[in-house]
Amino acid sequence: MSRKAWAITKREYLERVRARWFLVATFGLPVILVGLIFLPELIASRGRSGDGGLNLGVLDYSGRVAGDLGDALGDRWTLQPVHEEYERSEEELREAFLATSLDGLLVVGEDPDEGGSVRLLARRAISSRQGRELRAGIRDALVAARLREHGIEEIDAGRLFRGADLQIIQVTPEGERSSEAFQIVAMLFAVVTYMMFLIYGQLIVRAVLEEKSSNVVEVMMSSVRPWEMMLGKMFGVGAVGLTQIAIWAAIGGLLSLYGLPGLASVLAAEGVDLSHVRLPIGLLAWALLYFILGYLLYAGLFLAAGASMGNEQDAQQVVTPLIVIIVVGFILVIGVIESPDSRWAVVGSLVPLFSPMIVPARLAISHVPAIELAGSVSLLVLGMLGSAWLAGRIYRVAILMRGKRATLPEMVRWMRHG
Repeated sequence: MSRKAWAITKREYLERVRARWFLVATFGLPVILVGLIFLPELIASRGRSGDGGLNLGVLDYSGRVAGDLGDALGDRWTLQPVHEEYERSEEELREAFLATSLDGLLVVGEDPDEGGSVRLLARRAISSRQGRELRAGIRDALVAARLREHGIEEIDAGRLFRGADLQIIQVTPEGERSSEAFQIVAMLFAVVTYMMFLIYGQLIVRAVLEEKSSNVVEVMMSSVRPWEMMLGKMFGVGAVGLTQIAIWAAIGGLLSLYGLPGLASVLAAEGVDLSHVRLPIGLLAWALLYFILGYLLYAGLFLAAGASMGNEQDAQQVVTPLIVIIVVGFILVIGVIESPDSRWAVVGSLVPLFSPMIVPARLAISHVPAIELAGSVSLLVLGMLGSAWLAGRIYRVAILMRGKRATLPEMVRWMRHG
């Protein structure tokens, strides 16, 4: 890179890093993400602390549930058996229930094995957690009753149906890894790449339009060649993105070092154990390589879009197809996580517009053959060089144009003769 291009890179970098929005976005986003992780757990814990059992009346016409329901639900629930010799109508039950101080009335029909034969009349809305506890208690009570009917007693129904935690371990040439945990890593790679491409691609467009509208570009072009200015903007804005990623990685490292009990407990409940996850250095290196090459590819396209348009409204129309392509790439990653070795995933890995998001996701959750990696990187490098060539052709002509929207035939002519 020439000295002048380096000076433009430094200017673009420092101008954006010193901006207030950079500090807000860089340090505000982790705060928001941590809040989204911990806030539901905090709300749930607060809810659990004030979410005790209910004071229920149990009207059991079958005679099979009430006896075991107390043991199944535990001491937090208060159950009061209600005895009736005949079934009342729904209206009579409601009137009798409202005349009591009970929180709810559990009505079990004569045949609770049939659907809809167990109903809860509640005075107020009950939480989903209370509903799950009550359903599980009724299930365990019915299981205990059925076992007794077959002469089997003294068996804990809850333990009878308790499952085992299944850990899916993927065996690769590099070693073993937790499949579920690395699916989260793959999605994290895709989200970061998706966000950075969108944010910094549009920043490049805005930077070009600001200079065109303020006549600064005319002064700069008197001493700097167009390709030097283009490279300076690409690398300057890209360095801002890498700085932001480095800061986020440092924050993530500090959080993981001191533990994430809220996140760990939530994921552990879903069967995902992050306590033993160690990201291979090679995986991080590949992800960084694809991010840099993908950014340079899209930066050239966004630069060409910004230079060819006279104002921001026109530029948005040209930028929209690029945004759609990035969104499509992110959507494809969701399918890749489910089937990383499918044929369409392999094809997507070879498409330069999609490979920066697809290949790191595949590498995180599967083994990608060396031949596919070599082909993917080669095509991505060619795509990046083609993007730079395209941007340079358009940029050198369109950067001095103001007030006029470039047409497609004109842009084709610039590419051929620029």
